[in-house]
Amino acid sequence: MMAASMRVRIDRKRLDALIRDTPERADDLLAGAAQSMLGEIVTSFGTGAPGRLYPRGQRFHTASAPGSPPAVDYGALRGSMRVERVRLLEYKIQDGVEYGLWLEYGTAKMAARPFVMPVVERWRGGLKVVPDNWPRSH
Repeated sequence: MMAASMRVRIDRKRLDALIRDTPERADDLLAGAAQSMLGEIVTSFGTGAPGRLYPRGQRFHTASAPGSPPAVDYGALRGSMRVERVRLLEYKIQDGVEYGLWLEYGTAKMAARPFVMPVVERWRGGLKVVPDNWPRSH
């Protein structure tokens, strides 16, 4: 079973100084950012436009519209999302289901229902990991 995962790397002067001077605090901040991103990803499920209604066993399921985060069916994808510390200053956000990548990027027969990249893109533009009151290296 292949699970989806994504890594985000940040290259900033202040962050480099923080890492050099206090790597454990920088790691704590990065862990908090990864957890916040995970929270945004998990809460995005089922928030998009509704798509096609189709039978699913004894009930019906409304899929998400193409381009929207996935609709929740049984909750396996949402429940499998986690943050894992790879090493100091490196974390990955991943799911534990085989179909996570299919939803994120789509397939030949299904349009993408991205749930990770929209959050990554939001964070990429305005990531503020280092508080303004942290000492600056000269």
